Amino acid sequence: MAFSFFRVKYVPIYTVFDVNSAWIAQDTLLTNGIKANIEVEPCKHAELCSGGESYSVCVPGNDAEKAKEFVCKKMQ
Repeated sequence: MAFSFFRVKYVPIYTVFDVNSAWIAQDTLLTNGIKANIEVEPCKHAELCSGGESYSVCVPGNDAEKAKEFVCKKMQ
């Protein structure tokens, strides 16, 4: 059995205040073979968000540029 000390670093590529938009972006990436997860972050600036949380779609660092371009095209 192999063991690795290296962890894959996930990078946020798309951040929104609407969880549905985050789910759509994540699903689009997963459907196209790009690993993605959603991280929930509390809002630190009350004047920017009324709901309290933001949702970041994160991908492995080596896929970040490709994923960011892909999501920008699909989510417009």
